[in-house]
Amino acid sequence: MDTLAEPTSNLQAARAQLQADLRAHALVIGEVTLTSGRQAQYYVDAKRAILLPDTFTAIGALVADRARAWGASAVGGVPVSAIPVACAALAAGIPKAFIVRKERKEHGLQRWIEGPELTPGER
Repeated sequence: MDTLAEPTSNLQAARAQLQADLRAHALVIGEVTLTSGRQAQYYVDAKRAILLPDTFTAIGALVADRARAWGASAVGGVPVSAIPVACAALAAGIPKAFIVRKERKEHGLQRWIEGPELTPGER
């Protein structure tokens, strides 16, 4: 068993914290205009919850647990929404986090992926 693995009770508590915080902070009831231009009667803005300390810690534990289960040594995402998720896993013990750009930079190293170097075949 991985010594860095979270006990099941901690993961259950993290899942409950995440669900409660999403309900309390991310769920918007009322008319909202979607990207498509259509109207919705509710909207979930997860960034309103995951950028709070308790939710950040909970999501970090959950994502880190999944990453470990899959044998991953890095977690990443696209800007902007996935950055806090990748960083939360980093804070929870995953060795590396990275950001995938929508477009390659035109200057500097012209990278698609920002963060520490990943070795070929690294998960």
